[in-house]
Amino acid sequence: MTDFLFPKDVTLFKFIEMEMGMRHVAPTLHEMALAMGLKKVSIDIVFRRLARLEEAGLIKRVYGRHRGLVITGRLEKIGFDLVEE
Repeated sequence: MTDFLFPKDVTLFKFIEMEMGMRHVAPTLHEMALAMGLKKVSIDIVFRRLARLEEAGLIKRVYGRHRGLVITGRLEKIGFDLVEE
């Protein structure tokens, strides 16, 4: 389990949470990259942030499924340190 999250990790989690609450479906990687102000070619950054969120117990990725994300935790419920990038 990760001991820290970066501010952009938290921003990404909040975006995922909002999208799933409004549309009842996880955003695509491209939508996540755009929400973070990244270019489409920066999908690797999204993957790394998703991995950190998964390590923190906030999400679960369902491999092999389009938009395969499940929210499994809440920011308020985990103990983590927010570090600057």
